[in-house]
Amino acid sequence: MAYVYVLSLLVLSYNTLVFADESCDENFTAMTGEVKSPNYPEKYPTNVQCTNDIHVGDGYRIEVSFQNFKLEPPDNTLRCYDKLEILDVVTEEKEEYCGYKDPFTYVSTSNHIQLTLISDSASARQGYIATYQATSAPTTVQTTTPLPVTTSQPENVATSNDTAVSGKPTETVGDSGTSDTTFHIPWIHVLFGVGGVVGILTILILAMAFIYVQQMRRDDRIRLVEQDNAGIHYDK
Repeated sequence: MAYVYVLSLLVLSYNTLVFADESCDENFTAMTGEVKSPNYPEKYPTNVQCTNDIHVGDGYRIEVSFQNFKLEPPDNTLRCYDKLEILDVVTEEKEEYCGYKDPFTYVSTSNHIQLTLISDSASARQGYIATYQATSAPTTVQTTTPLPVTTSQPENVATSNDTAVSGKPTETVGDSGTSDTTFHIPWIHVLFGVGGVVGILTILILAMAFIYVQQMRRDDRIRLVEQDNAGIHYDK
């Protein structure tokens, strides 16, 4: 048993020294690709911090689909011993994953992310493997609602060229933008309203009476002149 323990320590020390000397960081700029933990499908080394940097063209997002994900499970308080951190470099949003997971997909907000595997000195697991692809970012279309257009004029409001026919005060809007309140005599309503016919008949009767009186006076003057000429006088 002592030999097995010593051999395990030697292997652990070897992995730690190897990955301390060699960088496990990788950069990806292609529109599609594959990312995986160091040594996959074998166990990833302990005491490492490896970063996969994925940076695609402007106007794209990054969709990462994990086919297999096996890291050291968290403790009872859900604190991760080994974990994968996914950082959106532009928005600085960070998500953290650990333990065993079914296949899942991560979608970024921007076109630049970093996947960082952090392991402690305890036991390791198989790690993860995933494929990524650049997808078009959704286009936000801004629409504006046009203001309603009113074509009708308010009641009792007339322009400078309009003629008011109401007996109520009407507001006349001039060229200068100011308004004046005036009263208009409802002649049209008098003539053609409810009492219009009676009014017209009254005017006609008065006119005929006036003409008749004038005619009678004229006839009286003519008769007086004729009597004077004939020498006929009447006592008054």
